[in-house]
Amino acid sequence: DARAVSLASSRIALGDAPAGSGLLLTKALLQQVGGASELTLRSYGSIDLYENASLDLTTRDDGKGQLVDRVDANGKPVLSALTLDTGAIVSYLAAGQKEELVAHQISLRNIGSALPATGSGQGELTLSTKRIDASTGDLVLQAGDQLIAGFTKVKLNAGTQVVAAGDGKLQSDSGLFKIESPRVTARDKVKY
Repeated sequence: DARAVSLASSRIALGDAPAGSGLLLTKALLQQVGGASELTLRSYGSIDLYENASLDLTTRDDGKGQLVDRVDANGKPVLSALTLDTGAIVSYLAAGQKEELVAHQISLRNIGSALPATGSGQGELTLSTKRIDASTGDLVLQAGDQLIAGFTKVKLNAGTQVVAAGDGKLQSDSGLFKIESPRVTARDKVKY
């Protein structure tokens, strides 16, 4: 397993996307890059979610088809981080489809410009962080403007806290946008 993987493209598609959708990360490829403890997806356009886009960096297949927590040789948890660096996260899901991205820390940022996007207007997205100790479980809103578009439901589920760490804003056109977190905070002088 690689320690850190960073992928960049003008457009990134997760799941069962049609050809021509940019850098395609199919379910099989997502499982391969899911072995990284740090995964950065940087799209200069959008990150598009299709069916089978779910990714859990906190678990691994035990070889018997069961998911177990990722641990090192000493039995300690392998900490994971997922960074989504894009102007838009867009749904191309069908009605009733649900996708979830899971890590010990998730960071949303945009080093480019925010993009208008619409998507399918269907499907659900959950971004979840798992808490192991006080240093894990953060969903970090870093600098830049982002749009989460085309989902019927979006849930940010932070194990420890949602923290605004850089100036920016996060917008969504979903019918239901929900934050579940023990704490929502901002770093000093951050405008989010």
